[in-house]
Amino acid sequence: LLQTGGIYANMGQDDSAAVYLAKAAEVAAMDTSYVEERNSAQLNLAIVQQRMERHQDAIQSLKTYLSWNPGDNEATRSLAMAYRGAGMSDSAQAVEQRLLSAFSAMNTDSLSTSDLMAVGVGYFNGEKYDQAAQIFAKVVERNPYSRDGLYNLANAYFAQKNFDSLAATAAKLLEIDPMSADGLQLLGQAQRELKQQDAMLKTAERLVGLPFSVDIATFQLANNGAKLMATATGRPAMDARGNKIPAVPVTLVFEFVSAAGQAIDVEEITVPTLEAGTEFEIRLDASGDNIRGWRYKPKA
Repeated sequence: LLQTGGIYANMGQDDSAAVYLAKAAEVAAMDTSYVEERNSAQLNLAIVQQRMERHQDAIQSLKTYLSWNPGDNEATRSLAMAYRGAGMSDSAQAVEQRLLSAFSAMNTDSLSTSDLMAVGVGYFNGEKYDQAAQIFAKVVERNPYSRDGLYNLANAYFAQKNFDSLAATAAKLLEIDPMSADGLQLLGQAQRELKQQDAMLKTAERLVGLPFSVDIATFQLANNGAKLMATATGRPAMDARGNKIPAVPVTLVFEFVSAAGQAIDVEEITVPTLEAGTEFEIRLDASGDNIRGWRYKPKA
């Protein structure tokens, strides 16, 4: 049951995965010799439920899992995310504050990158933007190809009104995620505040000419590879004069890289012609050791 659920999850068939994982957790819970299988099924069930935006179900699954494994910080972070997805911001903040209190008592250099990210998010949600920026900067220092680290750092700088640092960080973000409408908006806001008129106009042209925006949903690392899932959403692309740019297929070349930027695997995917508002799911599996991030660009 557990293996079948995992296969369905890897194929993106989340409804079927949830059924098998729920049953696997139920069956394994009846026998104390299957504790690891029970825990794995329960946690993966919560992950699938979050992916399906069944946040209330994910909250219950994660609470059950954490009753068995109260020290699992990754699952605790997932619980906070599930609360936020369900619109329960007070509950999410309470969970984040518990994590933040535990992590703040530790030397941040001793924390894993994912734990550092949790600290930064906790500071940011608590409107402690200076501390958030310092933590996210540590994440990016460890891994310059952490898209989430760069994106969160840019938003912390924006909240601080530190527009010089925002401009530099948004530019780095767009080097790895060039089809991000959010990244272009952040860069344009910094350039406007810095009164960099020519640069701002060029960024605005890139934004209005974007045929689709890429939004990364998940990036999961494994021992010998990685999985990336994203959504390309069509936009009403226009040129600088306001003329409509016809939508055409675009091939994106994804490089899966080490923390030093070495390309370990390369995968291509063609995004078909997208009308404004229509979506295309991007699912990529990369192979290789020591993958820590990714970057992509449209194929010339």
